[in-house]
Amino acid sequence: MKEKVGIMGGKGSFNDQAYYIFKERNRLLLNTEPHYLYTTLNVLKAIKENEVNYGVFGIFNSQSNLVKETVKIIGHYNFDVVDYVTIPVEHHVMTLREIQIEDIEIIMGHEDAIKQCRRKLKKQFPNIKAIAGINNFKDGAGVAEALINKKISQKTAVLSGEATAKAFNLKIAKKNLADDTNNATTMLLVKPLANT
Repeated sequence: MKEKVGIMGGKGSFNDQAYYIFKERNRLLLNTEPHYLYTTLNVLKAIKENEVNYGVFGIFNSQSNLVKETVKIIGHYNFDVVDYVTIPVEHHVMTLREIQIEDIEIIMGHEDAIKQCRRKLKKQFPNIKAIAGINNFKDGAGVAEALINKKISQKTAVLSGEATAKAFNLKIAKKNLADDTNNATTMLLVKPLANT
């Protein structure tokens, strides 16, 4: 039976990408599979309650600094850090294939992604509101999943990475929107705290 790794984000998220990097370089993850939990809080709760064997979540971004949702709750949970990885983060605006960019009414993504793209979003989409997703579609991959499952307006654009577009067959309308071209995020691989 495969062990479970709780992922902050959905399929195709940057944390999902980090999971596969961790899996390549850590033998202990060879017999694991991802479980998409969407938020750091959900990952840490699942670790505490032994619902997953490991967790992956973002901790620091080169542009927006500490990942806000992680910092808010990290002190309330105990865990061991197994590994960390820093990956380049490129944000794109993506839509359903049949939707034109001029039809978009809202751009939605993770609160830190919006913060990292604030200037370019304002310049390139001055009349479109950029908002943070919530709950299970807090990150771009979760928003993409909600979009294709018609849980949000079809006129919503997603702010996320290329892997999200591929995972959900979305069309990339605008590429590379991070204000800092060297944008990168550090993710942690954690496990339940060892008994002492």
